[in-house]
Amino acid sequence: KMERARFLAVMTRICSNAMVLPVLVPAAFAFKLPLRGRAALTLSQREFATAITVCKSLPVTTQFGILPTYSARSHSGRISRLSFAASMSTASAEEGSKATDNFDKNGRIQRSFTLPPIPGVPLQHHTDRYNSAVVEDEILNSSSTTREEFKQLLEESVTKWKAANVRAVWLRIATEASELIPEAIAQGFSPHHAAPDHVTLTAWFGNGNSRLPGGPSHFVGVAGFVLDRVTCANGSVTDKVLVIQEKSGPAAGIGLWKLPGGLVDPKEDIATAAEREVREETGVEADFQRLCSILENHNVRGPGREGTTDLFCLCFLRPRHSGARVTKQEEEISECRWMDVEELKSMPMFQAGVLRRMLDTGLAVAEEEERRGGGAGGRGQGLTREEVE
Repeated sequence: KMERARFLAVMTRICSNAMVLPVLVPAAFAFKLPLRGRAALTLSQREFATAITVCKSLPVTTQFGILPTYSARSHSGRISRLSFAASMSTASAEEGSKATDNFDKNGRIQRSFTLPPIPGVPLQHHTDRYNSAVVEDEILNSSSTTREEFKQLLEESVTKWKAANVRAVWLRIATEASELIPEAIAQGFSPHHAAPDHVTLTAWFGNGNSRLPGGPSHFVGVAGFVLDRVTCANGSVTDKVLVIQEKSGPAAGIGLWKLPGGLVDPKEDIATAAEREVREETGVEADFQRLCSILENHNVRGPGREGTTDLFCLCFLRPRHSGARVTKQEEEISECRWMDVEELKSMPMFQAGVLRRMLDTGLAVAEEEERRGGGAGGRGQGLTREEVE
C-alpha cells in the first residue's frame, strides 16, 4: 500500500496540470508527443515490482497515461530499470483524472480527449490530440450569419491557427448556413463528408499532403444464415435454410433465392442488425450465434455509393422456434420460405461462386456448433456476439 501510494504521488507531481496522451502502436506502448513537452520517470529495481502491479491496473494507468517505454537489463539478465514516459499538454489535472471515462469495459478508447482552444482565435473551437482544431461556433448553425462576417472571422482564425502550428481544422456547417460553404472553400477548405443536417469541411496546414482520414468509405451489411434442423416423422433429420426473393433491388425479378439481410443501421451492432433484418424480412425471430465470415466487395453500384466498399457479414442464427411461420415483408420481399439445404445447393446460382461459398461456410459453422452442443466450451469457427462486440 505504501509503495503504491508513493508511486501515485510521484505520478501526480509529474502530471500536475497536464493530461497525457497514450497511443497504442504494434508490440509496444508509445506516446504521441505534442510540442508542449515530455516527462519521464525511471524506477529502480526495488520499485520495479510495484510499477508493474500499478501498470496492470487499468484505472491507474489510464488516469495518468503512464506506461513502460524502456527497460534495461543487468549482466545477470534481471531488469534493473524501467522507464515511464508521458506526453504533456496544457489541461487541468481534473481532466487528466477523468481519463478512465474514455475507455469501455474492453479497454477500447470510446471518445477522444478534448484539449483547450488556441488563445485569441475568434471562432469558438477546441483542439485534439492530433493537433487539430475542431470548430464549434454557433455562427455556423445560423442562417443569419453573413458571408462577410464569416469571412473575417475565418481569415483571422486561420492566421492564428497557423501561427500556433495547428496541423488541420475541421469545420462543420449546418445546412441552414450553407451559403457560408463557398467562403470556406475560397479560404482553402475542402468538403469532407455530408449528412442531412450539415456539411463537414477540412483544411490541412501541416507539411506535405494531407494526412487526415478520408470521408466515409465503407458500407456494412449483414446476411442472416438461419438454419433449422427439423426431425421428420420417420426419425430422419432435414436441414432447412431461411431464404427470400427480393421485390426490389439488384436481385429482383430474376428468380434468385438468397439469404435475408441488409445494411447495418448507424450505431447498431452487427449481431443486432442480423436479427433485425431476419425479423423484418421474414417475420422469424432468430438469435445470433456466430459471425461466420466477412465478404469484401470493391465494385459497389448505385447512386451515392460510387467508389465505396461493401463489407458483408455472414451471420449464423438459430430460430427460436423450429418450423417458425414465415411472413414476408410486403414492401421489399416477393417470397420467403424454409428451403431444404440440398434443394438450395442444386440451384444454378449456388453451384459455385460467392453464394455457394456463403452456403458452405454457414453450414460448416452450424455443423461445428452442433458438435459442440450449441457452442458450449472450446474455441470454434466464427466469432460469438461477445467477441464481435
